[in-house]
Amino acid sequence: MTDNTHHRTGWTAFALLVALLIVFPTSARADWLLEIRDCTAFIRNMTVGKEARKPRAIRPVAAKPERDAAARYRPIIRAAARKYRVHPRFIEAVIKVESDFNPRAKSPAPANAMGLMQLTPATAEYLGVENPWDASQNIFGGTRYLKELLVEFKDPALALAGYNWGPTHVRRGERDYPLETRRHIRRVFREFHRLLRQEDRP
Repeated sequence: MTDNTHHRTGWTAFALLVALLIVFPTSARADWLLEIRDCTAFIRNMTVGKEARKPRAIRPVAAKPERDAAARYRPIIRAAARKYRVHPRFIEAVIKVESDFNPRAKSPAPANAMGLMQLTPATAEYLGVENPWDASQNIFGGTRYLKELLVEFKDPALALAGYNWGPTHVRRGERDYPLETRRHIRRVFREFHRLLRQEDRP
């Protein structure tokens, strides 16, 4: 069996996990996906959209985020979660990984992704976000974009791949993800699960 066949097997197994909430074995080359297996709460709380972006590694600029920067944005996150029916902790996890809650974060060229959810100029224009540096506009725009990707790909890992790498790659069926994209998916799910465990504490 070729490496590509192993890789496709891993992704097929993960898609079944998401659809049926059952863990299937994945290939050695896709072992990093095993860290994303516990997504029952995510699937239960989010309906599972579409279009373009390709952010790169973030280099926050300007002021560093506050110690509990997430707290100040949670009212906006909850409002966006209600509007687009995306789990609020999932949105929070994406923001944590994308910008570490720095509203002035900007990625280097050519992506030039901006703000909390790292919207590129093209994505911001598509979403109708006039000011990506505005926290509310950025979070609502980024959440809408996440929802569209979740509906289109019906798989949270693929949606995150599209968010980080660009949905065109996912639509083409490309599975040789860059290391950055694999790390991005893993980090978002780790943070999401951490937030859920935090909620469960008495």
